[in-house]
Amino acid sequence: DVRVPTIVLGGERDGIVRPQAVRGLARSIPGARLLMLPGGHLLPVEHASAVAAAVLDLVGLAGIEGSARRAGRHPFAQRPAPRGRSSQRRFLLRD
Repeated sequence: DVRVPTIVLGGERDGIVRPQAVRGLARSIPGARLLMLPGGHLLPVEHASAVAAAVLDLVGLAGIEGSARRAGRHPFAQRPAPRGRSSQRRFLLRD
């Protein structure tokens, strides 16, 4: 059973995960929020602002954003990848 704030994102034109499956998943999780966007399977690329806003809203629901604000730091900390690994930065959630 999922017992944490949850958001289920889906694309109305997703050819991989059907919209009705996304809606069914959201219904199966008590208290889950459903966000259907007019896109396909790559919602973070197609609708980056809407996905980011939904995630930030969810983080606020979980109390992470508030506790980080009280501690005087942003809830997402950047840390460089270890030597010999990808130069892509890792984003870590911290409280």
